[in-house]
Amino acid sequence: MTNDRSGVLPLERVPTHVAGLDDLLEGGLFKGGVYFIQGRPGVGKTTLANQVCFGHLRHGGRALYVTLLAESHARMLQHLRTHSYFDSRAVSREIVYISPFRELEEQGLKGLISLVGREAARHKASLLVLDGLVTATDTAESEQEMRRFVHALQAFGTLHGCTVLLLTSNHERQERAERTMVDGIVHLTDKTFGPRTERRIQIHKFRGTRVVRGEHSFCITDDGIVVYPRLESVAREAADRDGERAFATTGLPGLDRMISGGGVPEASATLVAGPSGVGKTSLALSFLGASRPSEPGLLLGFIESPARLRARARRLGIPLEALEADGSATLHRSPPDDHALDQIGHDLLRAVDRHRARRLVVDGLGGFFETPAYAERGLRFLRGLLDELRGRGVTSLFTVDTGGAIVERADARADEIASTFDTIVALRFVRSPELVARRIVILKADGSDFDPSIRPFTLADGRLTVEPAPGGGSTERTGPTADRSAPPAGR
Repeated sequence: MTNDRSGVLPLERVPTHVAGLDDLLEGGLFKGGVYFIQGRPGVGKTTLANQVCFGHLRHGGRALYVTLLAESHARMLQHLRTHSYFDSRAVSREIVYISPFRELEEQGLKGLISLVGREAARHKASLLVLDGLVTATDTAESEQEMRRFVHALQAFGTLHGCTVLLLTSNHERQERAERTMVDGIVHLTDKTFGPRTERRIQIHKFRGTRVVRGEHSFCITDDGIVVYPRLESVAREAADRDGERAFATTGLPGLDRMISGGGVPEASATLVAGPSGVGKTSLALSFLGASRPSEPGLLLGFIESPARLRARARRLGIPLEALEADGSATLHRSPPDDHALDQIGHDLLRAVDRHRARRLVVDGLGGFFETPAYAERGLRFLRGLLDELRGRGVTSLFTVDTGGAIVERADARADEIASTFDTIVALRFVRSPELVARRIVILKADGSDFDPSIRPFTLADGRLTVEPAPGGGSTERTGPTADRSAPPAGR
Protein backbone atom coordinates (compact mmCIF):
# COMPACT_ATOMS: atom_id res chain seq x y z
CA MET A 1 0.00 0.00 0.00
CA THR A 2 1.35 3.44 -0.92
CA ASN A 3 0.77 6.88 0.48
CA ASP A 4 -1.92 8.47 -1.72
CA ARG A 5 -0.12 11.82 -1.99
CA SER A 6 3.56 10.99 -2.13
CA GLY A 7 3.55 7.44 -3.43
CA VAL A 8 6.13 6.55 -0.74
CA LEU A 9 5.84 3.00 0.58
CA PRO A 10 5.33 2.83 4.36
CA LEU A 11 8.07 1.27 6.45
CA GLU A 12 7.45 -2.38 7.28
CA ARG A 13 7.16 -3.22 10.96
CA VAL A 14 9.15 -5.95 12.71
CA PRO A 15 7.36 -6.83 15.96
CA THR A 16 9.57 -7.65 18.93
CA HIS A 17 7.00 -10.16 20.27
CA VAL A 18 7.97 -9.00 23.77
CA ALA A 19 4.84 -8.55 25.89
CA GLY A 20 4.19 -4.83 26.34
CA LEU A 21 7.19 -3.59 24.35
CA ASP A 22 5.39 -3.44 21.01
CA ASP A 23 2.70 -1.36 22.77
CA LEU A 24 5.39 1.21 23.64
CA LEU A 25 6.71 1.13 20.06
CA GLU A 26 3.24 1.41 18.52
CA GLY A 27 3.73 -1.90 16.71
CA GLY A 28 7.43 -2.78 16.78
CA LEU A 29 10.73 -1.89 15.15
CA PHE A 30 11.15 -1.01 11.48
CA LYS A 31 12.59 -3.43 8.94
CA GLY A 32 16.17 -2.50 8.09
CA GLY A 33 16.51 -0.12 11.06
CA VAL A 34 19.48 0.03 13.45
CA TYR A 35 18.71 0.27 17.17
CA PHE A 36 20.75 0.68 20.33
CA ILE A 37 19.69 -1.37 23.37
CA GLN A 38 21.68 0.09 26.21
CA GLY A 39 22.00 -0.35 29.96
CA ARG A 40 24.43 -1.43 32.62
CA PRO A 41 25.65 -5.07 32.78
CA GLY A 42 23.05 -7.45 34.22
CA VAL A 43 19.99 -5.29 33.56
CA GLY A 44 18.55 -7.63 30.89
CA LYS A 45 19.89 -6.57 27.47
CA THR A 46 20.97 -10.06 26.40
CA THR A 47 17.72 -11.58 27.61
CA LEU A 48 15.74 -8.99 25.65
CA ALA A 49 17.73 -9.42 22.45
CA ASN A 50 17.48 -13.22 22.49
CA GLN A 51 13.76 -13.02 23.25
CA VAL A 52 13.29 -10.77 20.21
CA CYS A 53 15.29 -13.26 18.13
CA PHE A 54 13.27 -16.32 19.12
CA GLY A 55 10.01 -14.43 18.65
CA HIS A 56 11.27 -13.44 15.20
CA LEU A 57 12.04 -17.08 14.37
CA ARG A 58 8.55 -18.25 15.35
CA HIS A 59 7.16 -15.94 12.67
CA GLY A 60 9.37 -17.13 9.85
CA GLY A 61 12.49 -14.98 10.33
CA ARG A 62 16.16 -15.91 10.67
CA ALA A 63 18.71 -14.38 13.02
CA LEU A 64 22.45 -13.96 13.40
CA TYR A 65 23.66 -13.30 16.97
CA VAL A 66 27.18 -11.86 17.17
CA THR A 67 28.69 -11.65 20.64
CA LEU A 68 31.82 -9.76 21.63
CA LEU A 69 31.33 -10.59 25.31
CA ALA A 70 33.65 -12.62 27.48
CA GLU A 71 30.80 -15.03 28.27
CA SER A 72 30.88 -18.13 26.04
CA HIS A 73 27.96 -19.08 23.85
CA ALA A 74 27.52 -22.33 25.74
CA ARG A 75 27.22 -20.45 29.04
CA MET A 76 24.78 -17.93 27.57
CA LEU A 77 22.61 -20.68 26.09
CA GLN A 78 22.53 -22.44 29.46
CA HIS A 79 21.05 -19.29 30.98
CA LEU A 80 18.57 -18.88 28.12
CA ARG A 81 17.24 -22.44 28.57
CA THR A 82 15.42 -21.31 31.72
CA HIS A 83 13.08 -19.12 29.61
CA SER A 84 10.04 -20.56 27.86
CA TYR A 85 10.79 -18.70 24.60
CA PHE A 86 14.05 -20.62 24.09
CA ASP A 87 13.95 -23.34 21.42
CA SER A 88 17.09 -25.47 21.28
CA ARG A 89 15.99 -26.95 17.93
CA ALA A 90 16.34 -23.53 16.29
CA VAL A 91 19.97 -23.02 17.39
CA SER A 92 22.41 -23.30 14.46
CA ARG A 93 19.46 -23.47 12.05
CA GLU A 94 17.16 -20.44 12.24
CA ILE A 95 19.48 -18.64 14.68
CA VAL A 96 23.27 -18.78 14.43
CA TYR A 97 25.65 -17.60 17.16
CA ILE A 98 29.17 -16.46 16.31
CA SER A 99 31.97 -14.86 18.33
CA PRO A 100 34.47 -12.98 16.10
CA PHE A 101 37.03 -12.04 18.77
CA ARG A 102 39.98 -12.98 16.59
CA GLU A 103 38.80 -10.95 13.60
CA LEU A 104 38.25 -7.91 15.79
CA GLU A 105 41.66 -8.21 17.43
CA GLU A 106 43.56 -8.89 14.19
CA GLN A 107 41.65 -6.80 11.66
CA GLY A 108 39.79 -4.23 13.74
CA LEU A 109 36.36 -2.90 12.86
CA LYS A 110 36.89 -3.42 9.14
CA GLY A 111 37.43 -7.13 9.68
CA LEU A 112 34.45 -7.32 12.01
CA ILE A 113 32.01 -5.64 9.63
CA SER A 114 33.26 -7.77 6.74
CA LEU A 115 32.72 -11.00 8.70
CA VAL A 116 29.33 -9.95 10.05
CA GLY A 117 28.14 -8.95 6.57
CA ARG A 118 29.26 -12.26 5.05
CA GLU A 119 27.70 -14.39 7.78
CA ALA A 120 24.44 -12.46 7.83
CA ALA A 121 24.12 -12.78 4.06
CA ARG A 122 25.08 -16.47 4.09
CA HIS A 123 22.47 -17.32 6.72
CA LYS A 124 19.87 -15.00 5.13
CA ALA A 125 19.42 -13.23 8.45
CA SER A 126 16.51 -10.84 8.72
CA LEU A 127 17.58 -9.90 12.27
CA LEU A 128 21.14 -9.17 13.34
CA VAL A 129 22.26 -8.72 16.95
CA LEU A 130 25.68 -7.42 17.96
CA ASP A 131 26.07 -8.01 21.70
CA GLY A 132 28.91 -6.13 23.38
CA LEU A 133 29.28 -3.04 21.20
CA VAL A 134 31.40 -1.43 23.90
CA THR A 135 34.20 -3.84 22.90
CA ALA A 136 34.03 -2.60 19.32
CA THR A 137 33.93 1.00 20.55
CA ASP A 138 37.09 0.48 22.60
CA THR A 139 38.78 -1.05 19.56
CA ALA A 140 37.96 1.90 17.30
CA GLU A 141 40.94 4.12 16.62
CA SER A 142 38.77 7.21 16.32
CA GLU A 143 35.20 8.40 16.57
CA GLN A 144 35.13 8.68 12.80
CA GLU A 145 35.97 4.97 12.46
CA MET A 146 33.15 4.09 14.85
CA ARG A 147 30.73 6.20 12.83
CA ARG A 148 31.83 4.43 9.65
CA PHE A 149 31.19 1.10 11.37
CA VAL A 150 27.63 2.08 12.34
CA HIS A 151 27.06 3.49 8.86
CA ALA A 152 28.17 0.18 7.32
CA LEU A 153 25.65 -1.67 9.49
CA GLN A 154 22.95 0.76 8.37
CA ALA A 155 23.82 0.21 4.73
CA PHE A 156 23.75 -3.57 5.18
CA GLY A 157 20.39 -3.41 7.00
CA THR A 158 18.83 -1.26 4.30
CA LEU A 159 20.19 -3.35 1.43
CA HIS A 160 19.17 -6.73 2.86
CA GLY A 161 16.06 -5.71 4.82
CA CYS A 162 17.81 -6.83 8.00
CA THR A 163 16.95 -5.18 11.33
CA VAL A 164 20.01 -4.58 13.54
CA LEU A 165 20.19 -4.49 17.34
CA LEU A 166 23.35 -3.10 18.95
CA LEU A 167 23.70 -3.98 22.65
CA THR A 168 25.91 -1.77 24.75
CA SER A 169 26.52 -0.71 28.32
CA ASN A 170 26.36 2.98 29.18
CA HIS A 171 29.60 4.31 27.81
CA GLU A 172 30.93 7.82 27.69
CA ARG A 173 32.00 7.64 24.05
CA GLN A 174 28.54 6.50 22.95
CA GLU A 175 27.11 9.84 23.96
CA ARG A 176 28.63 11.15 20.76
CA ALA A 177 27.84 11.09 17.06
CA GLU A 178 27.00 7.42 16.50
CA ARG A 179 23.97 7.83 18.79
CA THR A 180 22.58 10.39 16.38
CA MET A 181 22.95 7.96 13.48
CA VAL A 182 20.80 5.07 14.71
CA ASP A 183 17.03 4.81 14.26
CA GLY A 184 16.21 4.24 17.91
CA ILE A 185 17.59 3.92 21.43
CA VAL A 186 16.02 1.65 24.05
CA HIS A 187 17.39 2.20 27.56
CA LEU A 188 17.14 -0.37 30.37
CA THR A 189 17.92 0.54 33.96
CA ASP A 190 17.43 -0.36 37.63
CA LYS A 191 15.98 2.03 40.17
CA THR A 192 16.14 1.53 43.92
CA PHE A 193 13.39 2.40 46.39
CA GLY A 194 14.54 1.63 49.91
CA PRO A 195 15.32 -2.10 50.03
CA ARG A 196 13.62 -2.75 46.70
CA THR A 197 14.86 -2.47 43.11
CA GLU A 198 12.58 -2.02 40.11
CA ARG A 199 13.55 -2.43 36.48
CA ARG A 200 12.62 0.35 34.04
CA ILE A 201 12.61 0.72 30.27
CA GLN A 202 12.51 3.96 28.28
CA ILE A 203 12.49 4.74 24.57
CA HIS A 204 14.97 7.60 24.29
CA LYS A 205 14.74 7.92 20.53
CA PHE A 206 12.66 6.36 17.76
CA ARG A 207 12.46 7.51 14.16
CA GLY A 208 9.43 7.03 11.95
CA THR A 209 6.62 6.88 14.47
CA ARG A 210 5.47 8.16 17.82
CA VAL A 211 6.15 6.01 20.88
CA VAL A 212 4.83 5.94 24.44
CA ARG A 213 7.44 8.12 26.10
CA GLY A 214 8.70 8.16 29.66
CA GLU A 215 9.76 5.34 31.98
CA HIS A 216 7.87 2.07 32.19
CA SER A 217 8.34 -0.95 34.46
CA PHE A 218 9.51 -4.33 33.26
CA CYS A 219 10.46 -7.60 34.91
CA ILE A 220 12.26 -10.79 33.91
CA THR A 221 10.08 -13.88 34.31
CA ASP A 222 10.24 -17.52 33.23
CA ASP A 223 8.73 -16.32 29.95
CA GLY A 224 11.45 -13.70 29.53
CA ILE A 225 10.98 -9.95 29.72
CA VAL A 226 7.50 -8.54 30.27
CA VAL A 227 7.01 -4.79 29.87
CA TYR A 228 4.26 -2.99 31.79
CA PRO A 229 3.48 0.34 30.10
CA ARG A 230 2.29 3.08 32.45
CA LEU A 231 -1.39 2.26 32.57
CA GLU A 232 -2.66 5.82 32.20
CA SER A 233 -0.52 6.27 29.07
CA VAL A 234 -2.15 3.36 27.20
CA ALA A 235 -5.62 3.20 28.78
CA ARG A 236 -8.60 3.55 26.48
CA GLU A 237 -11.30 5.92 27.60
CA ALA A 238 -14.59 4.09 28.00
CA ALA A 239 -17.19 5.01 25.40
CA ASP A 240 -20.52 6.45 26.52
CA ARG A 241 -23.23 3.82 26.64
CA ASP A 242 -26.31 4.61 24.63
CA GLY A 243 -29.79 4.03 25.99
CA GLU A 244 -30.95 3.12 29.46
CA ARG A 245 -28.27 1.49 31.61
CA ALA A 246 -28.83 -1.85 33.28
CA PHE A 247 -27.99 -2.36 36.93
CA ALA A 248 -25.92 -4.93 38.79
CA THR A 249 -26.97 -5.99 42.27
CA THR A 250 -24.65 -5.45 45.21
CA GLY A 251 -26.01 -8.65 46.73
CA LEU A 252 -27.88 -6.58 49.33
CA PRO A 253 -31.36 -5.64 48.06
CA GLY A 254 -31.68 -2.92 50.69
CA LEU A 255 -28.44 -1.31 49.53
CA ASP A 256 -29.51 -1.68 45.91
CA ARG A 257 -32.63 0.36 46.64
CA MET A 258 -30.63 3.02 48.48
CA ILE A 259 -28.42 3.54 45.43
CA SER A 260 -30.82 3.43 42.52
CA GLY A 261 -33.59 0.97 43.14
CA GLY A 262 -31.76 -1.73 41.22
CA GLY A 263 -28.11 -1.68 42.31
CA VAL A 264 -25.07 -0.01 40.79
CA PRO A 265 -24.96 0.75 37.04
CA GLU A 266 -23.24 -1.90 34.96
CA ALA A 267 -19.69 -1.02 33.85
CA SER A 268 -19.36 1.44 36.73
CA ALA A 269 -16.89 1.69 39.62
CA THR A 270 -17.95 1.73 43.28
CA LEU A 271 -15.81 2.66 46.28
CA VAL A 272 -16.67 1.23 49.70
CA ALA A 273 -14.84 3.23 52.37
CA GLY A 274 -14.64 2.72 56.10
CA PRO A 275 -12.40 1.90 59.07
CA SER A 276 -10.92 -1.52 59.72
CA GLY A 277 -13.45 -4.08 60.92
CA VAL A 278 -16.55 -2.16 59.88
CA GLY A 279 -17.60 -4.71 57.22
CA LYS A 280 -16.09 -3.57 53.91
CA THR A 281 -14.81 -7.02 52.95
CA SER A 282 -18.10 -8.63 53.98
CA LEU A 283 -20.00 -6.23 51.73
CA ALA A 284 -17.51 -6.92 48.93
CA LEU A 285 -18.07 -10.69 49.33
CA SER A 286 -21.81 -10.08 49.07
CA PHE A 287 -21.17 -8.29 45.76
CA LEU A 288 -18.98 -11.18 44.56
CA GLY A 289 -21.59 -13.67 45.75
CA ALA A 290 -24.01 -12.38 43.08
CA SER A 291 -21.70 -13.79 40.37
CA ARG A 292 -22.98 -16.56 38.12
CA PRO A 293 -21.75 -18.40 35.00
CA SER A 294 -23.16 -15.71 32.69
CA GLU A 295 -21.67 -12.97 34.89
CA PRO A 296 -18.35 -14.29 36.29
CA GLY A 297 -16.71 -12.52 39.21
CA LEU A 298 -13.07 -11.98 40.17
CA LEU A 299 -11.63 -10.84 43.50
CA LEU A 300 -8.15 -9.36 43.87
CA GLY A 301 -7.09 -9.18 47.50
CA PHE A 302 -4.08 -7.45 48.98
CA ILE A 303 -4.65 -8.40 52.61
CA GLU A 304 -6.65 -11.55 53.36
CA SER A 305 -5.79 -14.94 51.89
CA PRO A 306 -8.31 -16.85 49.75
CA ALA A 307 -8.73 -19.37 52.60
CA ARG A 308 -9.74 -16.64 55.04
CA LEU A 309 -12.11 -15.09 52.51
CA ARG A 310 -13.80 -18.45 51.96
CA ALA A 311 -14.23 -18.91 55.71
CA ARG A 312 -15.72 -15.44 56.03
CA ALA A 313 -18.11 -16.10 53.14
CA ARG A 314 -19.28 -19.32 54.81
CA ARG A 315 -20.10 -17.42 57.98
CA LEU A 316 -22.18 -14.98 55.90
CA GLY A 317 -23.99 -17.76 54.05
CA ILE A 318 -22.41 -16.79 50.73
CA PRO A 319 -21.75 -19.95 48.67
CA LEU A 320 -18.35 -18.78 47.49
CA GLU A 321 -16.78 -22.24 47.21
CA ALA A 322 -19.69 -23.43 45.06
CA LEU A 323 -19.28 -20.36 42.86
CA GLU A 324 -15.58 -21.15 42.47
CA ALA A 325 -16.38 -24.76 41.62
CA ASP A 326 -18.67 -23.87 38.71
CA GLY A 327 -16.38 -21.10 37.45
CA SER A 328 -18.62 -18.24 38.51
CA ALA A 329 -16.02 -16.71 40.86
CA THR A 330 -12.23 -16.62 41.10
CA LEU A 331 -10.05 -15.46 44.00
CA HIS A 332 -6.58 -14.03 43.49
CA ARG A 333 -4.15 -12.54 46.00
CA SER A 334 -1.49 -10.04 45.01
CA PRO A 335 1.92 -10.67 46.62
CA PRO A 336 2.69 -8.00 49.24
CA ASP A 337 4.98 -5.12 48.09
CA ASP A 338 6.64 -7.40 45.58
CA HIS A 339 5.28 -6.08 42.32
CA ALA A 340 5.48 -2.80 40.47
CA LEU A 341 2.35 -0.67 40.31
CA ASP A 342 1.77 -1.20 36.59
CA GLN A 343 2.57 -4.90 36.87
CA ILE A 344 -0.31 -5.29 39.33
CA GLY A 345 -2.62 -3.29 37.07
CA HIS A 346 -1.79 -5.11 33.84
CA ASP A 347 -1.88 -8.52 35.54
CA LEU A 348 -5.32 -7.65 36.91
CA LEU A 349 -6.62 -6.68 33.47
CA ARG A 350 -5.21 -9.88 31.97
CA ALA A 351 -6.95 -11.88 34.70
CA VAL A 352 -10.21 -10.05 33.93
CA ASP A 353 -9.84 -10.97 30.26
CA ARG A 354 -8.78 -14.55 30.99
CA HIS A 355 -11.77 -15.24 33.27
CA ARG A 356 -14.15 -13.06 31.20
CA ALA A 357 -15.05 -11.34 34.45
CA ARG A 358 -18.09 -9.06 34.46
CA ARG A 359 -17.88 -8.06 38.11
CA LEU A 360 -14.67 -7.34 39.98
CA VAL A 361 -13.76 -6.81 43.63
CA VAL A 362 -10.47 -5.17 44.63
CA ASP A 363 -10.25 -5.63 48.38
CA GLY A 364 -7.80 -2.99 49.52
CA LEU A 365 -7.34 0.00 47.22
CA GLY A 366 -4.40 1.00 49.39
CA GLY A 367 -2.47 -1.95 47.94
CA PHE A 368 -1.93 0.14 44.82
CA PHE A 369 -0.92 3.31 46.65
CA GLU A 370 1.51 1.51 48.96
CA THR A 371 3.76 0.68 46.02
CA PRO A 372 7.00 2.58 46.77
CA ALA A 373 7.62 3.58 43.17
CA TYR A 374 5.48 6.08 41.30
CA ALA A 375 3.58 7.16 44.43
CA GLU A 376 3.02 10.58 42.86
CA ARG A 377 1.02 9.16 39.94
CA GLY A 378 -1.29 6.84 41.87
CA LEU A 379 -4.43 8.77 40.95
CA ARG A 380 -3.56 8.90 37.24
CA PHE A 381 -2.95 5.17 37.36
CA LEU A 382 -6.31 4.60 39.08
CA ARG A 383 -8.19 6.60 36.45
CA GLY A 384 -6.51 4.60 33.69
CA LEU A 385 -7.37 1.32 35.40
CA LEU A 386 -11.02 2.27 35.86
CA ASP A 387 -11.26 3.43 32.24
CA GLU A 388 -9.96 0.04 31.11
CA LEU A 389 -12.47 -1.79 33.33
CA ARG A 390 -15.40 0.33 32.18
CA GLY A 391 -14.36 -0.19 28.56
CA ARG A 392 -14.49 -3.96 29.14
CA GLY A 393 -17.98 -3.68 30.59
CA VAL A 394 -16.78 -4.71 34.06
CA THR A 395 -18.73 -3.58 37.13
CA SER A 396 -16.13 -3.06 39.85
CA LEU A 397 -16.18 -2.56 43.61
CA PHE A 398 -13.09 -1.33 45.50
CA THR A 399 -12.69 -1.21 49.26
CA VAL A 400 -10.47 1.30 51.04
CA ASP A 401 -9.52 1.31 54.71
CA THR A 402 -9.77 5.00 55.57
CA GLY A 403 -12.69 5.36 57.94
CA GLY A 404 -14.41 7.30 55.20
CA ALA A 405 -11.88 10.13 55.46
CA ILE A 406 -10.66 9.66 51.92
CA VAL A 407 -14.04 10.78 50.60
CA GLU A 408 -15.12 13.11 53.41
CA ARG A 409 -12.07 15.28 54.04
CA ALA A 410 -12.05 18.45 51.99
CA ASP A 411 -8.54 18.03 50.64
CA ALA A 412 -7.39 17.73 47.04
CA ARG A 413 -6.48 14.05 47.24
CA ALA A 414 -9.89 13.06 48.67
CA ASP A 415 -11.74 15.13 46.07
CA GLU A 416 -9.77 13.58 43.22
CA ILE A 417 -10.35 10.02 44.42
CA ALA A 418 -14.04 10.73 44.96
CA SER A 419 -14.39 12.09 41.43
CA THR A 420 -12.82 8.92 40.00
CA PHE A 421 -15.60 6.60 41.21
CA ASP A 422 -19.22 6.53 40.09
CA THR A 423 -20.64 5.42 43.44
CA ILE A 424 -19.29 5.89 46.95
CA VAL A 425 -20.59 3.92 49.94
CA ALA A 426 -19.31 4.88 53.39
CA LEU A 427 -19.42 2.53 56.40
CA ARG A 428 -19.03 4.04 59.88
CA PHE A 429 -18.84 3.13 63.51
CA VAL A 430 -21.17 5.03 65.82
CA ARG A 431 -20.21 4.87 69.50
CA SER A 432 -22.42 5.36 72.52
CA PRO A 433 -21.89 4.56 76.23
CA GLU A 434 -23.76 1.28 75.73
CA LEU A 435 -22.48 -0.06 72.39
CA VAL A 436 -20.64 0.44 69.14
CA ALA A 437 -22.93 0.26 66.09
CA ARG A 438 -22.37 0.28 62.33
CA ARG A 439 -23.95 2.67 59.87
CA ILE A 440 -24.05 2.79 56.06
CA VAL A 441 -24.61 5.86 53.86
CA ILE A 442 -24.42 6.63 50.14
CA LEU A 443 -22.23 9.67 49.56
CA LYS A 444 -22.34 9.65 45.78
CA ALA A 445 -24.18 7.84 42.99
CA ASP A 446 -23.70 9.41 39.56
CA GLY A 447 -26.88 9.60 37.52
CA SER A 448 -29.04 8.35 40.36
CA ASP A 449 -31.51 9.92 42.74
CA PHE A 450 -30.01 8.00 45.66
CA ASP A 451 -31.26 7.75 49.22
CA PRO A 452 -28.90 9.86 51.39
CA SER A 453 -30.23 8.56 54.72
CA ILE A 454 -27.89 6.92 57.22
CA ARG A 455 -28.99 3.34 57.87
CA PRO A 456 -28.03 0.68 60.42
CA PHE A 457 -25.70 -1.96 58.98
CA THR A 458 -25.26 -5.12 61.05
CA LEU A 459 -23.09 -8.20 60.99
CA ALA A 460 -24.59 -10.74 63.39
CA ASP A 461 -25.73 -14.37 63.53
CA GLY A 462 -24.33 -15.15 60.11
CA ARG A 463 -26.26 -12.37 58.46
CA LEU A 464 -25.24 -9.19 56.70
CA THR A 465 -28.10 -6.74 57.15
CA VAL A 466 -29.05 -3.30 55.87
CA GLU A 467 -31.86 -1.97 58.09
CA PRO A 468 -34.74 0.02 56.59
CA ALA A 469 -35.07 3.75 56.94
CA PRO A 470 -36.69 4.73 60.24
CA GLY A 471 -40.43 4.09 60.17
CA GLY A 472 -40.65 2.20 56.89
CA GLY A 473 -40.23 -1.14 55.15
CA SER A 474 -38.84 -4.48 56.23
CA THR A 475 -35.25 -5.40 56.96
CA GLU A 476 -33.25 -6.60 53.90
CA ARG A 477 -30.50 -9.11 54.51
CA THR A 478 -28.25 -11.83 53.14
CA GLY A 479 -27.41 -14.99 55.01
CA PRO A 480 -28.41 -18.62 55.40
CA THR A 481 -32.09 -17.68 55.46
CA ALA A 482 -31.96 -15.43 52.39
CA ASP A 483 -33.58 -16.66 49.20
CA ARG A 484 -30.68 -17.17 46.78
CA SER A 485 -32.76 -18.96 44.20
CA ALA A 486 -34.33 -15.68 43.07
CA PRO A 487 -32.49 -13.68 40.37
CA PRO A 488 -30.42 -10.73 41.62
CA ALA A 489 -32.24 -7.45 42.00
CA GLY A 490 -32.25 -5.28 38.91
CA ARG A 491 -31.86 -8.22 36.51
